[in-house]
Amino acid sequence: MEPIVAERSALDFLTRALDQPAREALLVSRSGLFGVALRAALGACAVLASGTLAGLLAPDPALGERGLLALGIALVAVTPALVAVAIERKLRLSPSALLAVLSMAALVAGVASLALLPLAAFVRLVARASPAILSAFPLLVALTALAAFALVPGRVIRSLDPSLGATAVTNAYSVVLTAVFAYQAWPAFHAVLGLSR
Repeated sequence: MEPIVAERSALDFLTRALDQPAREALLVSRSGLFGVALRAALGACAVLASGTLAGLLAPDPALGERGLLALGIALVAVTPALVAVAIERKLRLSPSALLAVLSMAALVAGVASLALLPLAAFVRLVARASPAILSAFPLLVALTALAAFALVPGRVIRSLDPSLGATAVTNAYSVVLTAVFAYQAWPAFHAVLGLSR
């Protein structure tokens, strides 16, 4: 009797990335740099598209750009430090696996950001008189992507390396990434809070 083999769909890698990110990160790290870059590019494009579309639904489209810019600055400032510290501390995962983990985080951030768009469109139809609510959605997209970038690498790295050093590195990464984002995005949050008064 032959074993039953499930068919692999075109989006199979996406469901595995959301359901089992640690296993998928190891598989992606073995697929080479192209697979890592493809997943990171898909996730980044999804975050940019959802942030831009949410910004177009808001009264001030510049808020979407500010939130995405703050996210980009935080990632560029903090993520290379995570890679350098993980290599220097000799965590139990290879540099290619670490890059795959970051690409998984980008993919999860893209999916989570896209999931907010139907809600943003619904609120745009219903809450026409409340500019503060509509202006908050572009920042909510950036916050959702930030949560994925801050939490997914920590979860995956700790499952691959449960040592105290790996936990300290991932916790520090999450805190510093969130702090840099908050510092960069504060003017946009201040503008939204000003609209709510």
